[in-house]
Order: sequence, then C-alpha cells, then structure tokens
Amino acid sequence: MSSEPPIFVPASSELDVPQIKFEFNHPKIIQGYIDQCIEKFAWLKQFEPRIKVGTQGGLCFILFPNGAPHPEKVSIHGDINRQALRGYWESLDEYLNFAFQIAQPYGFSYVGFNTRGLCQVTPQMPTNTYNAAIGKTKIDSERDVEQFVKMSRTFHSLDPAYEKLKEAAGKLS
Repeated sequence: MSSEPPIFVPASSELDVPQIKFEFNHPKIIQGYIDQCIEKFAWLKQFEPRIKVGTQGGLCFILFPNGAPHPEKVSIHGDINRQALRGYWESLDEYLNFAFQIAQPYGFSYVGFNTRGLCQVTPQMPTNTYNAAIGKTKIDSERDVEQFVKMSRTFHSLDPAYEKLKEAAGKLS
C-alpha cells in the first residue's frame, strides 16, 4: 500500500472559470498606459500637460491649454477692428479644422474637456469652443492608446496654426 494521499480530481463544474471581461476604459488603466508611454517616448513628455484622461475614461489632447487665446473683453472700433475680428475667427476655424484632420485618420474626433471630464461631440464644436480637444470618450483597448501615441507625433504640426491664432487674437485688443 502506498502512503501517498489520494489524488483529488475536481468535478468538471469546479474547473469552469467564468470568463472575466475587464473594462479597459477605466481612468486609472488609461493613465497607467499613458504614464508608461511618456516614460518610454521622451518626445511625448512635452505634451504631457495637454494629455488628459477623463474622470469616466476616455483620452484627449487639449487644443487650448490656457483657455481662450483672446482678451476677455473685445470692443470693436471701426473697420480695422472688424477686420481683426474676422481674421481671428478665420484663424480659429483653420486651427480647429486642422486639428480634426489630424485626429480623423487615427480614429479620433472632437471631444469636449472640462472639470467634469470628457464629453462626446458631433463634428460641430462643443458649447464652449475653448474646451475643445481631440480624442475619444471611450478607450476600448491598448490599440486605442497606441493610436493616440502615434497621433501625438503630429501634435507639433498644430503649433503654426495655434501661433497664427494667438497672433490674430493679439490684434483684437
């Protein structure tokens, strides 16, 4: 006789492990991936203050890091100022359209970002234009984060349009 204990064979129902589906769109999960990407890709560090994860998930790049690029109060005095105002709105439109063109090939679009997090918008702008961002309100997988990082390599191409917008805003005062 053997002194070994008997082999326990669980019933087949005990072997069945329920399939667990994790929610990838959790802010901590997304932030963890972004933090790792920033550590891995030094060039991404410059954009860190403008990369935001929503309180309910989602990921975006803030288009107006310092709020509206124009004076709080704008008064119009004659044709010169009206031309400056027209130039400002044209520059704003160009900047937003260019940002959307950058986002689209990577599967991202306009989103709104404020203290409550991210909100989905249609191709029309959110209520407050200066809360505009490019991103997604729901990040479904690592691939979405990877696409965001790939898109971020083009963020610097927004700089000339943003500088033009700030220049046009300076003519409003």
